[in-house]
Amino acid sequence: MYDLLEPFVNEVREICRLRDKGTSTTKYTSLLKYLRVKVEIKAAAYMEKSWSHRVDQWATFGRLGSCVNTSMLCERFHKTLKHDILGGKANVRIDSLIQLLIRLTVEAEEEREVMVRIRTIAISHIFPYTLYQLHLDGKRSGGGKV
Repeated sequence: MYDLLEPFVNEVREICRLRDKGTSTTKYTSLLKYLRVKVEIKAAAYMEKSWSHRVDQWATFGRLGSCVNTSMLCERFHKTLKHDILGGKANVRIDSLIQLLIRLTVEAEEEREVMVRIRTIAISHIFPYTLYQLHLDGKRSGGGKV
């Protein structure tokens, strides 16, 4: 496999950067065929099992238009922190940075708590709403109580 490593890495890098889904899919499929021809069946099987069902997560075309346009959330947070929050400043006082990170952590936790509460409230309303809909459907069809 070592004689295949560099061309393999270059091909995967190219596939990851493609913005067109059709081209990306064609090249990825041909890469898997290439591995099988070169008797790297285990590598091809690993890629099919671990990566083929998640192409939209790691390929560029799957992240186009997404608010998270990188496959690495830490990279995205760093970019947001540096460019959006700190205005592109390369050197920030450490005390200012620590205060900012603490504030962002608190805000993220508050946002998470709000989302959990919204989800909990929505789930608690699904069952009564479903019963009400069944009740209305029963009345419309002339049936009895549900």
